[in-house]
Amino acid sequence: MIFDEVHCVNLPSEGVCWERLLQLVSCPILALSATIANPEEFRQWLSRTREERIEMICHNQRYNDLRISVASNEID
Repeated sequence: MIFDEVHCVNLPSEGVCWERLLQLVSCPILALSATIANPEEFRQWLSRTREERIEMICHNQRYNDLRISVASNEID
């Protein structure tokens, strides 16, 4: 099962639902997040919760650079 934006586990309104889902699924999971604050702490919690070894892969580089663009329909 793929959990994208898994950093939402820390949100007050949605976090409980994320925690329960991560605890209840019995299949292998892939947890994705580009912005998780403490990945090692999260891995340790998930390992304890799921009672299995969790492998973590961190990438500290982006595939592409973020560029700020402004679109406008105005005609000069």
